[in-house]
Amino acid sequence: MAIVVSLCCLTAGAIGLVFELTRPLTGTQATELGTMERAGRWRTWNADRLFPRMQGQGARLYAVRLGIAQESGCAEGLNPVAQAIVWEPGCERVLRATYSDRNGSLLATVAIVVMRDEHAAASVAEAGLAGPRPAAFPGTLAARFGDAQAQQHVMERQGRYVVMAAVGYPDGRPALAHATRSVFGFAGRLVGDTLLPLASAGDPCRAVEVVSC
Repeated sequence: MAIVVSLCCLTAGAIGLVFELTRPLTGTQATELGTMERAGRWRTWNADRLFPRMQGQGARLYAVRLGIAQESGCAEGLNPVAQAIVWEPGCERVLRATYSDRNGSLLATVAIVVMRDEHAAASVAEAGLAGPRPAAFPGTLAARFGDAQAQQHVMERQGRYVVMAAVGYPDGRPALAHATRSVFGFAGRLVGDTLLPLASAGDPCRAVEVVSC
């Protein structure tokens, strides 16, 4: 059984790795390939897979995507507090999308922050005001969503990824002193549902974008 693996541009050094095995994967090899495949998902997955058009299905639908922002650097995609906590560990890129809740009463910009490696992501400190710059989209409910409208921020991390969200209202109201529980819950659910598939383990031989077994 021949196994050919081709991985490129998975790290800041754009390291290309190509090798061939003539025997089945060992447990260690499978683990290493799985880690490499997960680290590159932000590049190999398409936009709809990273940021689904809808979160939840049927009666459990709770979020609808309004738009996806252009991939950016960390300075452009994150607010100053977030920049401060990810810069030194090694922030590489930021991917953002904005969602509304199913009723159109809440907005949230979710950001996938790609760190240099797992150690860099693990060293990112919690900071309540750290979040993405809200991504506004003209002609949608998020047309007036900006930094001043962010009511709350949520952050989780796993693997090399830190996922953050900024949540607010579509009417353009400025940030309030105390956000409601529903605001926090909406953002937290989006962050979790964005991070889970991105960082979950999978069979490296099924990652056809990267691995051929």
